[in-house]
Amino acid sequence: MKFKLRTVVVILTLLLCWWGLKDTIDWYFLMPESEKDLIGLSMEEIDALSTNQKAKVLALKEKRKKVLNLGLDLQGGLYLVLAVDDKSLTEDLVSRYSADLRASTNSAYRTMSATNPAFMREVAKRVDESFSREMDLAITSAYEKIKNRVDQFGVSEPLVEMGNDQRIYVSLAGIKDPQAAEEIVSKAGRLTFQLVDEETMKAFIDKYAGTRPELLARIEHKSRRGNSVELLVNVNGEIPADFALPEGTGLYWIWERDQFGGAKKKGGIFLKKEILLDGKYVKHAQPSFDQYSSKVHVSFTLKDEKLDGDKESGVDQFARVTGENVEKQMAIVLDGKVQSHPVIKGRIPGGSGQITGDFSPEEAKNLSAILNAGSFKASLKVEEKRSVGPSLGRDSIMAGVQAALIGFVMIVVFMAVYYKYSGFLSNIALLLNFVIALAVMTQLQATLTMPGIGGLILMLGMAVDANVLIFERIREEMRRGDVTMRVAIDKGFGRAFMTIFDSNLTTLLSALVMMQMGSGMVKGFAVTLFIGILTSMFTALFITRYLVDGSMSLFKIKRLPV
Repeated sequence: MKFKLRTVVVILTLLLCWWGLKDTIDWYFLMPESEKDLIGLSMEEIDALSTNQKAKVLALKEKRKKVLNLGLDLQGGLYLVLAVDDKSLTEDLVSRYSADLRASTNSAYRTMSATNPAFMREVAKRVDESFSREMDLAITSAYEKIKNRVDQFGVSEPLVEMGNDQRIYVSLAGIKDPQAAEEIVSKAGRLTFQLVDEETMKAFIDKYAGTRPELLARIEHKSRRGNSVELLVNVNGEIPADFALPEGTGLYWIWERDQFGGAKKKGGIFLKKEILLDGKYVKHAQPSFDQYSSKVHVSFTLKDEKLDGDKESGVDQFARVTGENVEKQMAIVLDGKVQSHPVIKGRIPGGSGQITGDFSPEEAKNLSAILNAGSFKASLKVEEKRSVGPSLGRDSIMAGVQAALIGFVMIVVFMAVYYKYSGFLSNIALLLNFVIALAVMTQLQATLTMPGIGGLILMLGMAVDANVLIFERIREEMRRGDVTMRVAIDKGFGRAFMTIFDSNLTTLLSALVMMQMGSGMVKGFAVTLFIGILTSMFTALFITRYLVDGSMSLFKIKRLPV
């Protein structure tokens, strides 16, 4: 590659690095803590601010999206490892299969008591046969519900992962109240189908439309053809004292994502507290496309069986409920949050149906996952908990920075002493390598953790290794004595390429495996190492070469000290 083209690429690289890191530098080194705390305000709190203050907070939230994220071990927070309580799950299965046996056509089991040895053996047999499968379903259900809950904590990078060991790993970096977060994350949840109290909604709207319009959020018309509508209120959790809420009706909230990825209240809706159908009856749900309109909807099927002693199966309950409430809205509620409230277009027999609306593919996917989660009854247990305070986080940052600086200084001294001027050039490339790696991590919205800092330190060693190979190749060419310095440099970089590529490829493959199979600290280390290896190859083979060629051209060096 020609020197002028290399110059353009290097300048562009440096400009991109500055563009990628300027917000990070400003956030962590220049901005006062009082301003950083403003991003924790909810959208409701922001809307109450003055125009100038609101613009400032929104600008800070926008800036925060471009800042390198620090992991739990660097900024403090809560780390949990959760598992399904075996005892709770077993009790749930025993209750379920006992009810199934009593409802079975086998008259012998129907008349037996729960303490009958034969009855107990049959229940135990069914529990043993299905325990592994039910455990997988339970952990998946818990995983979906926990993901639905972490939005309320206001942290910038909540991490919820399901490991291969039937454990759920939750990291809430920067959390203010770890104890409250633990209680909310680990509690059981429930999925229910409830009817929208449209009479109360309309009464509320008619009462305050002319006098207090600020209490109304969105009002849309419902057609008789069953188009989805929105009749939402905005009362900030407190119903006006002069409005009588009917008994058996409650105020529930619909949430949506703001432009920063956080959860905010879209509006309130009045639902009847009576549960029309429990989420435990959902058998399967999946997003699908209408081939004529290209719109996304959610298709689902229900279990044709009676659970927990219910008189009707899920299929029968749904057919009855939809038949009795045609043209009414049925809300899907998870953990008290309304996920959707579609209109019932007609009686739905057979236990299958569709939820239609203006869904994006991602929204349809999330709603399907919520339906598939069903109603999770087995409780969760906390197997590991680490609450990291901000002071410990700062100590970790300082320890990591000191380790990186010590390693970097040792490398710089060695390269400068052993390879003289060439070593000095490689040190410049090494520093740029570190900057480029951080810029790439920021743009990919990766999270820097303490193991990630270890990955960066290892990256420095790999980058030096590449430079050592190149300089040793150049020395070999120069020892022959029959080549010019320019030819020795060309051959040195050319012949070292495959060696550098092979050695780094194996490391990249190892990092990929750790990224796919690992979780938590292992994954943080692997991501940083993967990015670092790619940037180290670029700096060793491109920027170091640019600096060497530039020095020879600029200073008219005929023999480069190596």
